Amino acid sequence: MKEQIDITLKEMEMVYLNDDRPWIIGYSGGKDSTVVVQLVYKMLKNLRKEKRNKKVYIVSSDTLIENPVIIDHLIETCKLIEKSAIKDELPLEVHIVHPEYEDSFWTNVIGKGYPTPKSATFRWCTSRLKIDPSNSFIEEKIEENGEVVVLLGVRKDESEARRGSIEQREISGYILNPHHSLRNAYVYSPISELRTDEVWTLLLENNGVNPWGGSNELLFELYKDGDGGECPFIMIKTDDKNKIKTPSCGTTRFGCWICTVVNDDKSLLGFVETGNYDWLIPLVEFREWILDVRENREYRAKKQRTGRIYRLKKDLDNLTQEEKEEFIEEGYDIQIDDSGEEYFWVRGLGPFNYEGRKLILRKLLQTQKEMGMQLIREEELKEIENIWAREFDIRKTELIKIYYEETGKELPWAKYNQPIFSEEIIENIDKTIKEYNIDKELYSRLLIIADDNKLYNNKSKFRKDLNRLLNQQWLHKEIYDDEEYLDEN
Repeated sequence: MKEQIDITLKEMEMVYLNDDRPWIIGYSGGKDSTVVVQLVYKMLKNLRKEKRNKKVYIVSSDTLIENPVIIDHLIETCKLIEKSAIKDELPLEVHIVHPEYEDSFWTNVIGKGYPTPKSATFRWCTSRLKIDPSNSFIEEKIEENGEVVVLLGVRKDESEARRGSIEQREISGYILNPHHSLRNAYVYSPISELRTDEVWTLLLENNGVNPWGGSNELLFELYKDGDGGECPFIMIKTDDKNKIKTPSCGTTRFGCWICTVVNDDKSLLGFVETGNYDWLIPLVEFREWILDVRENREYRAKKQRTGRIYRLKKDLDNLTQEEKEEFIEEGYDIQIDDSGEEYFWVRGLGPFNYEGRKLILRKLLQTQKEMGMQLIREEELKEIENIWAREFDIRKTELIKIYYEETGKELPWAKYNQPIFSEEIIENIDKTIKEYNIDKELYSRLLIIADDNKLYNNKSKFRKDLNRLLNQQWLHKEIYDDEEYLDEN
């Protein structure tokens, strides 16, 4: 093992001294990326000061919805690495990046109504929350330096899928390989051949003390607790040439606490099951709640955000009797096509509607208050308010009201928000809508468009905005009755 690590350190040194391209380490705080940072730190410390000739950037991604236990560990570790690097005079910089607030998870879900992802192949969150912020940092360094080397803690031993992914991108005989999506970025995977037991052996040697003075025992405890504390990671020496054998546990994956792609968040539940993290229970309950709300048609629009309508044609012959009864109970019509075949027109589930978005915000603020920790930032709330004001809220005070009712506090900008109309006019608008059975969303959007364009002398923008709204499919459903649209969610 020692010989293998010495070879890796020598290779790292050779690659580092070979050119002036800065290094960027993707650091998640997990065991694999920690090993990479640990090896790089050790390699730099072993170099003479005059040879430490280029920057190494450690970049961590905070999606703003990370498991609180993990993000706290990550932030503290980053601070410790940065402080120790200054003391040891190493050219290390630590950066924690996050998505733009206008594209955060809650801005997309509560602001735009995006359904929480349920499929690994249809998850809009990964690129927006994790990949894009990291790539933006890398692109910034490419702009400054021409080229960069990105170090990743990926290993073939993680899974067959990971092995295939690494081998597919490897160029035989080359240490560095072109990044699959970023031009002028090259990938270096120094621990790709290490096994899981070797990773833990390296992390827990020297009583778990890492080069920056922290303890990998804490990381070990996180993995153990993420497994519910039921299966502690134990390394056992065997008689077979003194090899080390490890059980299958200790391989927990940590992620966003609100992730709805998986049925159960095993790490979040694992922490709770230890009995040491009961304060995480409200997050578990919120996650289960939003999974139910996601499937509730009452809180989902019957159109896409673009105004396009879509339906899914269900042939009766392909449905069980139970499924037919469920469709009938939910009020769906049985129709007959030109050939005489019977079928259901099932209206697709679109984004969360206005009521659904307000409900999710209330529940999130209630959970935030219960936990006594921030789950949504004021910057995100401002972005959400702006979206609501463009789409639904002619008062421009709905979010402020909800926030005050749930927290008992005023938002900093509360006193500056002014509704489009006086409360008396708004009450008359509501009466008119009810009296003439006018679609409230349509009426609100017409008023918002008129208000947005009232100061323009040139009315071409007003006409363009008005035509875009009035030509949306949801306002002309009768025209599209004979057309079929697939449910994309």
